Amino acid sequence: MAGPTEDPSAWTNIEADDGLNLAIPAAFEGPVTHDDWGSYTDSYDLNDASGAMVQRLMLGVVGEATSADGMRQMATFTNKFLITDYEEINRISWQQDENTAIDRVTFKWGDDASGAGTCWLVASNGIVAFVTLYGEYFDDGMRNGIEESITFAQEES
Repeated sequence: MAGPTEDPSAWTNIEADDGLNLAIPAAFEGPVTHDDWGSYTDSYDLNDASGAMVQRLMLGVVGEATSADGMRQMATFTNKFLITDYEEINRISWQQDENTAIDRVTFKWGDDASGAGTCWLVASNGIVAFVTLYGEYFDDGMRNGIEESITFAQEES
């Protein structure tokens, strides 16, 4: 899939709680609100012609995080609970700007471990967002487009 800068008409911007902003493919349906998915409060699905989910984006914002390790553990436990046979493959971290840090976790999932996904933990000024994309196949363009669009705007205090 072409990213939001290459094909802006294929993407839509969403704004979540506490200043989280990102672009997602316009073909995704949602949001669906969840009160029983741990830190994830909303999801968006890309469905095939039969209505079966082939890609899902889940997101949520946790206010006032006190520990990076605690947030990483919370994301891992929540993903293991919600995603069948979740297994982390790799984790990298970087500083997006002076106020924002990002962890990106790649994982496989499913009974035969053929599904693929990415989870981003985005921390800014003590607020952490969880953004997870997973599905039946891995789409570099979709993953990169979401990753490049993640921002965490907060009011100046």
